[in-house]
Amino acid sequence: MNERIRELAEQAELNLELQSLKVEKFAELIVAECMALCKSMDETDTRYRYDYRRGVLDCVDTIKEHFGVE
Repeated sequence: MNERIRELAEQAELNLELQSLKVEKFAELIVAECMALCKSMDETDTRYRYDYRRGVLDCVDTIKEHFGVE
């Protein structure tokens, strides 16, 4: 389990001994959902300039690396 996910689970006072696989999967699903929301921004939308879009994709990469999610 990613160390940051473990820390957050402990803050939520979850029993990691009994639920570690379920907690890890739940956390991965939440992180993946956040990344998907960022990625789902419509590239053809003229409101978003290239540098803004690049920032969104950089954020997705940062989230992925921070939580160790693919």
